[in-house]
Amino acid sequence: MTPFILIVALLGLIIGSFLNVVIARLGTKEGIVWSRSHCPHCQHTLGFWDLIPLLSFLALRGRCRYCHAPISWQYPLVELTTAILFVLVFVVRYGSLSDLRPPTPDLSALSLELLALSLELGFVAILIVISFYDARTLLIPDSLVGVAVVSAIVSVLVRGGLSALTSGLLATVIFAGFFALLFFVSRGKWLGGGDVKLAVPIAIIVGWPTIFVTFLVSFWSGAVLGILILFYRKYSIFLTSVGNLDKLPLLSFLRKQESRGNVTPSRSTWIPVASGDRNDNRSAVSHEIPFGPFLALGAVVSMLWGGALLHWYVTIFGI
Repeated sequence: MTPFILIVALLGLIIGSFLNVVIARLGTKEGIVWSRSHCPHCQHTLGFWDLIPLLSFLALRGRCRYCHAPISWQYPLVELTTAILFVLVFVVRYGSLSDLRPPTPDLSALSLELLALSLELGFVAILIVISFYDARTLLIPDSLVGVAVVSAIVSVLVRGGLSALTSGLLATVIFAGFFALLFFVSRGKWLGGGDVKLAVPIAIIVGWPTIFVTFLVSFWSGAVLGILILFYRKYSIFLTSVGNLDKLPLLSFLRKQESRGNVTPSRSTWIPVASGDRNDNRSAVSHEIPFGPFLALGAVVSMLWGGALLHWYVTIFGI
């Protein structure tokens, strides 16, 4: 299976490089497909050797070849994340493809499996774009959600037929319906409208009853980050006083999220995290955390191990 894994990993790195372009140019007037890649600082057009996924970043030590400005860690992170998730989807869900060997492979089965694999990898790629774009802008574009819905429906039909689509629609009614209820009850204070929309394609592709795994993973992971942000806010003075501890990647990320406390986006997806002390004269601050990445995480975990996790959960708690 090793050669297949290497091919899928290489494909993931290449696709991830393209996803970086989509994330960077989405919502701008710059073309995604035909416009040449360039440094966002000096605007110098990048050559082939500047665009090799992951390797160029390492060879250039994270800096532009022409102006030496730092390159965002988003670029290698997206490429590496895409490669890892592509390999996981292939190994966990489509490992049987490596067993189809000449001289007598079932070509019809092989074609169907390859189509299903391509559709699921495409769906994962869309989730990656949504996650990183939401983390940057607190927005989930309707165009991406629309593509995700179509991708999810086609993927479910190819892999499981009408019965699988029926399961997905049932999950949509429950999962997206619950999100919609939270949105309207809170008037958008607990969840953004983008979350409700993103829940639709996720529920379709995950299906019933595995959607419960998506729900638990997304909300618990979001809650953990919220707790970390509150911890950072409480001990930020101590962290900044201990050498360069505050410059660690996780703490740097928490600092950026904490600084968003006064932002109120119009279409954002976020988790309100109350902060402040009753004895503090300042009003409590609500820190908005993009919830799209956690929904995407829950979806991927459910796609890969949802059945096993659901069985474990039911067995442990005797439901």
